[in-house]
Amino acid sequence: MPDIGPITAARAAIVPTFSRQFILRFAISLLLTSADADVILTFAPSVFSALFNAPMLRAAFAMMILGLIASLARMWFLTFKGRW
Repeated sequence: MPDIGPITAARAAIVPTFSRQFILRFAISLLLTSADADVILTFAPSVFSALFNAPMLRAAFAMMILGLIASLARMWFLTFKGRW
């Protein structure tokens, strides 16, 4: 009688799926980023023109925008942290 080896099963393709938590974080990050960008693009020119004679207030406003951008960057980093 011939010696027949065991039959190996074919590997199924592994399809990565997004977790519900990742989808929720991504949606919130996208919503907050678009809202913040809209506020900055809408009000920044008028605020900068109003603060033309007040360089200290202009610098404070610029620092607030940088803080906003940094917090958005941190939010996006934490969103994608689990995906890497």
